[in-house]
Amino acid sequence: MKKAYFLLQVSTVLSLLLLSFQTYLATALFSANETDKLALLAIKGQITQDIHGIMNSWNESLHFCDWMGVTCSRRHQGRVTLLSLERRGLIGSIPPQIGNLSFLRGINLAENIFQGKIPQEIGRLSRLRFLNLSNNALQGEIPGNLSFCSSLEVLNMSINMLVGKIPNNLETLGMKKLNALFLDSNKLTGTIPKWLGNASSLVQLSLSSNKLHGSIPVQLLKLQNLSYLGVADNNLSGVVPPAIYNLSSLIILSLAVNQLHGQIPNEIGLTLPNLQLFFCGGNYFTGWLPVSLSNASQLKRIGFEINHFNGPLFPNLGRLNALERLTLEGNQLENMEGDNFNFLASLTNCSKLVALDCGSNHFKGHLPTSIANLSSRLEYLAIDGNQISGRLPDGIGNLIGLTSLILNENFLTGEIPNSIGRLEKLKKLWSSNNQLSGTIPSSIGNLT
Repeated sequence: MKKAYFLLQVSTVLSLLLLSFQTYLATALFSANETDKLALLAIKGQITQDIHGIMNSWNESLHFCDWMGVTCSRRHQGRVTLLSLERRGLIGSIPPQIGNLSFLRGINLAENIFQGKIPQEIGRLSRLRFLNLSNNALQGEIPGNLSFCSSLEVLNMSINMLVGKIPNNLETLGMKKLNALFLDSNKLTGTIPKWLGNASSLVQLSLSSNKLHGSIPVQLLKLQNLSYLGVADNNLSGVVPPAIYNLSSLIILSLAVNQLHGQIPNEIGLTLPNLQLFFCGGNYFTGWLPVSLSNASQLKRIGFEINHFNGPLFPNLGRLNALERLTLEGNQLENMEGDNFNFLASLTNCSKLVALDCGSNHFKGHLPTSIANLSSRLEYLAIDGNQISGRLPDGIGNLIGLTSLILNENFLTGEIPNSIGRLEKLKKLWSSNNQLSGTIPSSIGNLT
């Protein structure tokens, strides 16, 4: 009898404990759900303009997990894991309550007009893997406590109006999982942090179009996985650390529009075999263009404009079969003695070439007839501001893709060939300050 009574008591206690635990779970789940819902409503409350009516779905008739742009966890019911409102035409600000969405793994608010400061409370989101706030109108400084987002892999705050220095606190992110950092097109000041060299997982680093000064830190040479390095359009000075040109994983290297000087290493085409885009225009680089560049066979775009490069161009550029744009404007480059523009002839092998700008250099001699064999895709051809003489080859009319032909300020003679009338897409023809004669071809009148 006593044993049965004891078992009854134990059973009663267990039932009460189970009921209490179930009540606790239900309360906790309701509380968590309510927290996420209230945070979303706070975000909605800060939207001042919604031209596409995205927020119309954020109402009581739907569970908040079904609201547009909201994704919830399957494992943890009612917990928001993704907030994706990219390109929704939203205007407003980001409320601090966003930091209460503690299960968030991704935030994408790119290409809207979010204004004001980035709330410090985002630093609470320890599960956050990617944060994309790019192309908005955000102001203020980058929150230093983003360093507490210990799972962050992608941080994109490009194209805003952020000010101040890149916080040193972010070093902890670099030492963990961060593989992409986009801070370009802001108003950031200071220098490029040396600690970025410790961000061993970094694959993409874009700091272009800011107000950064100082030199490119040599510590970046430790980023052996880096495929994209963009530091263009700043106030950087000094010599590019030679080891940067040894980061063999680089696909894009953008150094343009700074105050950098020195020479491009002769072996760059061998040490950067994967390079596709290389921009160093608008600096003070000197010396000859490296012959080895043709070994970087994946190169699509090369920008060497407005520097102090000199010496000849070599005919091996024609080995760059993927080449689309070659910009050499504003240097002191020249063709080799008696080579009759062999480099230009070699470019006839570049069937994907869309733009070629050789303007404002020291090229001289007659244009070769092989110019007629340049890519039919060629849209922009500029040879202005040189010392080019002789007649304009009749084969120029074969370049049927041309929209711009820039010939001014040379020593061209003879008549403009009638074949130019075949350039049906031509919108711009500049031929002033030459020694051209004869009548303007009537075929030009056919160009619409």
